[in-house]
Amino acid sequence: MIKPTPIKVGVLADTHGFLNSEIFCIFSDVEHILHAGDIGTEKLLKELRAIAPLTAVQGNGDYFQGWEKYRQVEFIQFNGKTLLLTHEAGAPSQISKPLNELITAKQPQAVIYGHTHFPSIDEEDGILYFNPGRAGRDSYSGRPSVGILTVGDTLAVEIIQLDDGKFL
Repeated sequence: MIKPTPIKVGVLADTHGFLNSEIFCIFSDVEHILHAGDIGTEKLLKELRAIAPLTAVQGNGDYFQGWEKYRQVEFIQFNGKTLLLTHEAGAPSQISKPLNELITAKQPQAVIYGHTHFPSIDEEDGILYFNPGRAGRDSYSGRPSVGILTVGDTLAVEIIQLDDGKFL
């Protein structure tokens, strides 16, 4: 059996309308970008689409013009692996009953979420739960960060901290 060529995916959440200039370099070689909600502006998504194809979901703070065209949950497949992208999920013990039922029904290999502003990597029952942390500005959650998800035979994640002084 031929091993799939790994796909590198940039993952971010909670930009709230602010894009850190380091993201352009960090995501320069990704094949896709996933934004897990609380986007802030359509302009920000346009800038990300200039880097790579993008899939985004709406967050609880998204009310910019056009926000309603983004769903609350998206399923994306890379190399035969199904990823569930949403905003409000949490660690496995914090998953809501409706979302847990969706996970049980669709059986994704990863749940990618935002909302908490804190990076997190968990695994339960063979499912990766990944929050890249907040990529935008705020004053309560430490340094901003993004993630790199590599999808091959397996899933690998990396959290990359950003310089809080490099917002555009």
